[in-house]
Amino acid sequence: MIKTPILPDKYYHIFNQANNNEFIFKEESDYHFFLEKVNELVLKEIDMYSFCLLPNHFHLFIKPKLKANCEGNRYSNESLRKFFQIYVQYYNKKYKRKGSLLLKSFRRVEIKDDFHLKYLIFYIHYNPQKHRIIDDYKKYPFSSYRFFKSGKLTKLQKDEVMNWFDNSLAEFENYHQDCLDRKVGLGTPSLGMESPFFLPLLKSFLL
Repeated sequence: MIKTPILPDKYYHIFNQANNNEFIFKEESDYHFFLEKVNELVLKEIDMYSFCLLPNHFHLFIKPKLKANCEGNRYSNESLRKFFQIYVQYYNKKYKRKGSLLLKSFRRVEIKDDFHLKYLIFYIHYNPQKHRIIDDYKKYPFSSYRFFKSGKLTKLQKDEVMNWFDNSLAEFENYHQDCLDRKVGLGTPSLGMESPFFLPLLKSFLL
């Protein structure tokens, strides 16, 4: 998951977590800074489909744009690494710490079929509830779920995602509820939902 090349026009689940049982985000302003830098540094070269930021890890669902990859996968990899480095520099300066914050190489899994595309949307949105950070993932403020229910303009690839759900908000919500009802994502995936989406966290993170 750390050597998978990031190639143009392919879908990826990107995720990483903190070293040494630390938090990546301590204050609300940290979440906002991270998202601001995503907008500023990442979305020029990479399309974003969903995201979720949690105190000790994050999930991004992306697809590098064709026009941004004239140098192959190196460009997208470097763009993401630069973004993560800028966030770590911000965090270290703010909290007067030194050294690495994130695991050395961010994890990435290529998503190759429609079934997993749809499921990954749910899985990323469900993560705060999965890790018992909140009782209802729909109310979590630092995920993309609320953007899909809003009529406001967004740089998320909302139209493409909704097309996977027959361009129906009701179908989008029903799919999420169906996954939740089946308890997919609690650590025991059903057939076909094996490990790529289940980021192992240290036991101390499981509240």
